[in-house]
Amino acid sequence: MKSTLTNQIYEKLEKVARRSRQNAESGQGLIEYALLAGLVAVIAGATMAASPTMSDSMQKLMNKIAKYVALAAGASQAVSC
Repeated sequence: MKSTLTNQIYEKLEKVARRSRQNAESGQGLIEYALLAGLVAVIAGATMAASPTMSDSMQKLMNKIAKYVALAAGASQAVSC
């Protein structure tokens, strides 16, 4: 009786430890992606600050993207009405 109870406790502890490792690993991956995105943002900011022509090009690109998004939003509102 005692050995089966010990085995059950051991199995439950193993399950908890396995879940804990899986959760820690998924959280670690999320942190790594966030750090990588931050690094890309810093490099992009430094590049735009160092080169005025790059900054102008990026501004034009962002304006085009904003224009297309606004057009798409207007088209979807016209369809839904």
